[in-house]
Amino acid sequence: MTFREIDTTGFHPAQLRDQMQPSLIWAKVADLVIDDRYQRQITTAGRRAIQKIADNWDWRLYQPIIVAPSDGGRVAVVDGQHRAHAAAVCGIEALPAMMIPMTPREQAKAFHGLNTERTRLHTTAVYRARLAAGDPAAIAMRDAVEAGGCTLMTYVPSYKDRKGGQIFAIGMIERMVTNGEASAVTAGLRAMIASEAAGQEPDNYGTHLRIWDAPVLTVWLAAIASNQQFLSIDLTSVFDEIDWFDLLDRSRARSRLQGKPARQIAIEGVKDRLRGALDSARASKMEAAQ
Repeated sequence: MTFREIDTTGFHPAQLRDQMQPSLIWAKVADLVIDDRYQRQITTAGRRAIQKIADNWDWRLYQPIIVAPSDGGRVAVVDGQHRAHAAAVCGIEALPAMMIPMTPREQAKAFHGLNTERTRLHTTAVYRARLAAGDPAAIAMRDAVEAGGCTLMTYVPSYKDRKGGQIFAIGMIERMVTNGEASAVTAGLRAMIASEAAGQEPDNYGTHLRIWDAPVLTVWLAAIASNQQFLSIDLTSVFDEIDWFDLLDRSRARSRLQGKPARQIAIEGVKDRLRGALDSARASKMEAAQ
């Protein structure tokens, strides 16, 4: 089904406490004020953010600001000062707003709550929306992963419901595909899905799932992407020859001694294995040709 209704099954009833009810208004930008007692100052980064919002203003992406009555008929912006500034830059005279009567102390408390208790979208949820919107980059990411026999996930299941081949490293896949490394993504995942580790029965440590976690995945794919010639060798055999968790442990230990990132040390270790396999493949071809 494309649509679903609001479902409260499994929730216990909540008692709404007494509080002022909001009203939806069109707030005149000229009447808006910023209370410096609790609002953040607009820094250089803030000015860049405001300019970006203004340059890309889109009512479909707009969220109503939250305001409260202030002295002299003015309206204090509790949440949305960047949007309010951007609207002024665009010459917009009024903004949809939710007006809630609040004292300055209540405004400060609301500001704190809004900026610390927001539910941040997981990257899988953002990726899901990008797919639904037909974003070419998201589609390319999906295609590269699916060509490797895996799934770039659009949600996060509980750990007990996870399966091999489910990929959650959205950011890494996007960086690689954007950098023209989609073939390395596909080849690396195809090797992993065909590996002995992927076919193992789960143990007490969930080893069959741990190989799909970011530490292994990012090291493996980055190493493959470092040399186009690695795509010509039997990557599954190389993957199976590596004791991944020992490699990662030793890389972390060497990191403390050498002052180098553990991930980079691990990548170099895998690249050594890949170069060895490439040399062996070349030698075999030369022998066959003689």
